[in-house]
Amino acid sequence: MIDQHPDAAAVAPVDPPRRHPRRRLLALGVALLALALLGFVGVLAYQHLTATDDEDSGVRACRAAEVLTRADGGDVADAQLLELATGFKNSRHPDLQDAGVTAAGLVARVQRTRDEAYPGSALYEASLRVAIPRLVTACRAHGVTVGG
Repeated sequence: MIDQHPDAAAVAPVDPPRRHPRRRLLALGVALLALALLGFVGVLAYQHLTATDDEDSGVRACRAAEVLTRADGGDVADAQLLELATGFKNSRHPDLQDAGVTAAGLVARVQRTRDEAYPGSALYEASLRVAIPRLVTACRAHGVTVGG
């Protein structure tokens, strides 16, 4: 008679349980999310370190101070002089305060006395020729190059 039950040796071995593909996808998803979060934090840190919102007002004024170096060629608007002088005056850096306010004030005086026969106008112009290099040097000390 034929045995209807195959014996144990003839049965194919059972494959070990496979890992669930969902776990792999979940691990991959978590890894990608962590990488994206790390990139986002990196971008935020970069933006914070390069932000100019908290930049010193004197340093901002240095970025616009080129008009003071070219004041001999023409008039600088009074509003622009006032804005620059205020920026330098409110600076946290004493060297920018001193050099910037002095240069802006001398530019204003030279412009006012240029067309007049004012005896002190030559003195103001000589003082301005000394004040501008001081301003350029002070701005350079804070990482700003002022052209001229």
